[in-house]
Amino acid sequence: MTTALQVASRVWVVWGVMVAAPAQIASQSLTVLPLGAYSIQLNLMSLLLAWSVTEIIRYSFFAFKELGMTPYALLWLRYSTFILLYPLGVASEMAMVWLALPHVRRSHMWSIDLPNAVNFAFDYFLFCLLAVVIYIPGFPVLYLHMLRQRQKVLGQPKSKTA
Repeated sequence: MTTALQVASRVWVVWGVMVAAPAQIASQSLTVLPLGAYSIQLNLMSLLLAWSVTEIIRYSFFAFKELGMTPYALLWLRYSTFILLYPLGVASEMAMVWLALPHVRRSHMWSIDLPNAVNFAFDYFLFCLLAVVIYIPGFPVLYLHMLRQRQKVLGQPKSKTA
């Protein structure tokens, strides 16, 4: 279930937010690296950093595991880097949504108004707000799940006895 939530949130952030309002996100972001006609914004850079480092470690870990090897350094990285990268990723995702929301509301994108033939209404702006509200209780649940996994895999820290 936790993997499904992570994948769903990434798909939504990429397609439902970043692709939906790229100009609005870029125009309101802090530019870190200007590259001529293009530039790299802080929220995009932090998002890509969090996602890529996480996935490189995760899939390297799985590859070594399939080969019957699990280097301790990779095991430790797999169950420790999330401590910083997960909050960074979530904060970056929420920054993307925050920057896109005014455009989503103004443009009324992907919304369906009543009356219509199927008698169904959908407001994408409200959907985005609901998704953000779900992040609030969802983040601690997923984060605590990863902390428990870390504890289970890496074990208790060794305490010095005198």
